[in-house]
Amino acid sequence: MGRQINPNVTALNKAVGRKQYPLKTLNVIKTAESAAGTFTITLSIDADYDADMAQTFNMSKAQHTSFIAQDGIYFPVGSGLGIPPHNDSAALPRICVALRDQQADDRDYLAPHDGYAGPDLSAPSKKLLKKIQHAAQSRPHLSVKAQRLNAILNSVNDLKELQAVYDVADILEHFPDTVTARDLWALQPAASMTKTYTIIPEPALSKAENKPCFSISVRRQQASAPQRLLDENPATNQIHDGEVSTYLCALKAGDTLPVVNIVKPQKAFKAPYEPQRDVVFIAQGNAHERSLSYLHEKQANKATLKQQFILVSGFKTEADIPKNDAFKPLAKDGTLTRIYYALSRDKKAPHAQGHEHFCTGKRATEILDDIDLNALNSPVFYVAGGNAFCAAIESQLQSKLGAKADIRISGSKTRIQKPSTPL
Repeated sequence: MGRQINPNVTALNKAVGRKQYPLKTLNVIKTAESAAGTFTITLSIDADYDADMAQTFNMSKAQHTSFIAQDGIYFPVGSGLGIPPHNDSAALPRICVALRDQQADDRDYLAPHDGYAGPDLSAPSKKLLKKIQHAAQSRPHLSVKAQRLNAILNSVNDLKELQAVYDVADILEHFPDTVTARDLWALQPAASMTKTYTIIPEPALSKAENKPCFSISVRRQQASAPQRLLDENPATNQIHDGEVSTYLCALKAGDTLPVVNIVKPQKAFKAPYEPQRDVVFIAQGNAHERSLSYLHEKQANKATLKQQFILVSGFKTEADIPKNDAFKPLAKDGTLTRIYYALSRDKKAPHAQGHEHFCTGKRATEILDDIDLNALNSPVFYVAGGNAFCAAIESQLQSKLGAKADIRISGSKTRIQKPSTPL
């Protein structure tokens, strides 16, 4: 398909206001598996080290504090890059093979093109399900399943479960030859499918390469949930691979990566940096690396090193912690006070190594119970991770400190969920 945009798709995008975002091509310098299933991808921009990044990226949505990378200011604190899925998405062949009246340009209607927002091909919309049910009920071999789908559409709980654990490809495997690619384009909600990844500063590498360099930390997403609503075997689980994370984790040095040409701020970082206040940064998984740009900002202001910066990160085991040497010098000069790793499934004895405390058998909420939060100086709490994690931390902090606790949340939704009712 290349980079040629189907003019019919362009017309449809414009007709319903789906915007085309300019893309910027970045160079992949190196990739490394920093923990099991987690990759650090180091990127560079074709520009001089001291380039004004506002001339390279659109920063109109991120006009707030910037981290200082030695001699240059590159990106606002907590910035994120929007990365679209690759045009050869693994879900597309599964979808195309089940389409009615297959056409050579079906992929053009399903895949994003050069920043265009394509249809969201994850959870099936209610409109799409109704279209499929209507088409299937007149086909003898699908009539029983069509009745079952109709019952699901009339049950709030069943519909919610179906949209949580089935994607469009799963549904079309049950109801093949019922809809076209244009139907999917029209009935699925407009979404760019772009995922936002936090920009991690790489000041030393930037200076060595004499060009702006940074990295992103990517955990390959893979989720499974029992599918039981369409008369499957009760033990049936469908594995879903994250489209963007799978693509990113397969990148190699020398590859190029198209990204949306706009820098987005993470929600938790919209407020300005406040050097007089203690910070507790509570993260789930490799979201703890979102703290690095804030730490670099603190490091640049030597007058504020008495301020405490406590990082609490939740992982399953010690082996899941991404290896990132950037934290060590930040701890050595006093920028980072200490890190508590809540290792919920680790069976080792608790131990400490300098600024790092490995709290095995504990969750992040238990670590917060161990910290005297009332002894902190006007603390601000940054919470980063999945929506459920963020909600649990926010509830705990408000319970301990009251509703006026200063809590700033950068959450993210995990689409594939397990059913809320027991099998």
